[in-house]
Amino acid sequence: MPQKTEKAKEAGKQVPRRGRKNVSRACLHCRRRRVKCDARTPSCSRCSERAIECAYSTEEDKRRPAPKSYVDLLRSRIDHLERLLQAHSIDPDGMPNAHAVNDGVSDDLTLRGELSKDESMNFDQDGEARYFGPTSGRLEFKSLHKKRAEYSAATANFNRLCQDLLDQDPVSPELEDHLLDLFFTWEQPFNQAVDERMFRQSRHTDGKWYSPLLLNCVLCIGSRHSDRAEVRTDPQDPNTAGRLFLEKAQVLLYFDLQSPSLTTIQAAMILTTAYCSFGEDAASWLHYGIAMRLALDMGINLDFGVYQQLNAGSPLSMEEVSIRRQIHWTIYCMDKLSAMYTGRTCTYLDFQAAVGLPRVKPPLTSDQSTPDRYLQHSQVLYYQVTLCQIMETILNSLYAPKTGLSREQRGSFWSSCVLKLKNWRYDLPDEMLLERYTPSLPPALFTIHMIYHTAHIQLTKPFLAKPNTENDGASRSEEEPSITKARQMSYLAALGVCQVATKYRSTFGSFRRSAITATHCTLSAALIFLNALSSRWEDVDPSSNQKYIDLCLFVLDELGTAWNPAKRMRQSLHALYEHVQEQRMEGIASEKDAAGSQSQAVAGQTLSELAHAEADLAADVPSDEGQYGLYSVDSYLVSIPVTTSSTLLVYSLNDKMLSSAGNILLTACPG
Repeated sequence: MPQKTEKAKEAGKQVPRRGRKNVSRACLHCRRRRVKCDARTPSCSRCSERAIECAYSTEEDKRRPAPKSYVDLLRSRIDHLERLLQAHSIDPDGMPNAHAVNDGVSDDLTLRGELSKDESMNFDQDGEARYFGPTSGRLEFKSLHKKRAEYSAATANFNRLCQDLLDQDPVSPELEDHLLDLFFTWEQPFNQAVDERMFRQSRHTDGKWYSPLLLNCVLCIGSRHSDRAEVRTDPQDPNTAGRLFLEKAQVLLYFDLQSPSLTTIQAAMILTTAYCSFGEDAASWLHYGIAMRLALDMGINLDFGVYQQLNAGSPLSMEEVSIRRQIHWTIYCMDKLSAMYTGRTCTYLDFQAAVGLPRVKPPLTSDQSTPDRYLQHSQVLYYQVTLCQIMETILNSLYAPKTGLSREQRGSFWSSCVLKLKNWRYDLPDEMLLERYTPSLPPALFTIHMIYHTAHIQLTKPFLAKPNTENDGASRSEEEPSITKARQMSYLAALGVCQVATKYRSTFGSFRRSAITATHCTLSAALIFLNALSSRWEDVDPSSNQKYIDLCLFVLDELGTAWNPAKRMRQSLHALYEHVQEQRMEGIASEKDAAGSQSQAVAGQTLSELAHAEADLAADVPSDEGQYGLYSVDSYLVSIPVTTSSTLLVYSLNDKMLSSAGNILLTACPG
């Protein structure tokens, strides 16, 4: 064969390409008969033999995914059209506004938000930035204030005094470095309240980005990730880890609030997680409120980088502008995650701020004497923020007491949020996919993927309930997802949480040092599996559900060492199993048979059929890694030790049982 090819080339003839065994497009006749077609033109061989007309469809072959450049072009066009709609006061996600706007609206839009940002820069006697808006009446006196000092000497003296008092109960430098490394490796990449480089530099130079209060808060969280006995007040109780540092921080916070600074906000943010780790949810919520109020007091929600560009000789350095942005977006993410964890409304909303998003790839500076632990920390924060922006829309529109979302708009809202989540996943760079994970990326990346799946669960939860009456079913909008479709999405999202959890365990060994947010994500997935069992979702295998619930319980058990809420949640799920066992022993099997005879089958694609359609759905993503095996979780499950919950799991519950048993979950875990 190679000799023939060489001869053909010497003769100047073009070597014909071998035809494909299977063509991508067939003629209409061969498609109808479901036979192979060689796709020859103008007529294929089969049509020529039968002397019939051979025609090809002009429609696009949709089995292949569209090129990414084409998708990006369409999305840019959609964004442009949505901006045009918003310019005319039309909500792209809802019904058009009945009130037309006049020609002067465009002028008003250019001034939107300017009254809240114009001339709002103020500084107190310590040189800390403060924000007072135009309605306060204080802006007229701004010119009377003295020039801001670079760094208050009184503040530095106060920090040294506090440090002298704390040195009476010193911590060894080796232990302190150990706890700092744990904090900046496992906690800070997800809760980026502190910049490690600026913190360490200020610690050696007594600079403004370090304070004894902030240090003790950092050491407290680092202790939660440590197994060393000296960080515990009771060596036998892991829940006492970091208690000594927390008590010191409580005293220092009282004095620090007399003249708060940016480090006070950072400390309050860390204390929010610290109190939650001990199971003190009320204190955690209170300190989050302190952080949020101080952020608004200091104008963290306004981007003073613009102020710096417009005002020569701005007292704010680029370093301070950068840390202010980082603090703002970290508080923003904390607000959404705590709202999801507590079931309360969001309080630090996107429209309240005018701050640029974190840079996906921050510029490298040559004066960085202390390198960043993770080069992509700003990129991780960017995608965490954009995901939390979608979460804010879901929580405020579906779970707020006054949502402002009519029943007719729920269907279009659901579709819009699904599209936003798909776009978020589509925009992830390759290095942030779990298949491409490298040690240069923080472990927090896994938690962000768990939040992504949990967002789907929270989106579908309001659509999972069956209508109580025929009138409720009739009032259901045609655009709303069917119960079957909502169940499919929520179940696949719960499987996604399990898959990420399995990958995390195979990468890091256990969830011993995971971020606390993994607790709520795991609980959300476990409750979906319980709901599938109680309502007897179609084609849901009880034995598979048992495997997934066991995984969730095992993850919560590992999280419970550092985070007390995870321990309580696992106990609550265990109590729920016990309640189910008691009901089963009283003869629930007979009630299940009676209820099964009256139940109606739900039309639509079953979960089993959806699982077999993996090859077709994979075409919706740009690569094979697009959904990272969402429908093949079993292949990723590792061997899990047998837990006591295995014997307590029963395969059939009814809705009434789960509703009454849910009270146990709420009672045992009020947070």
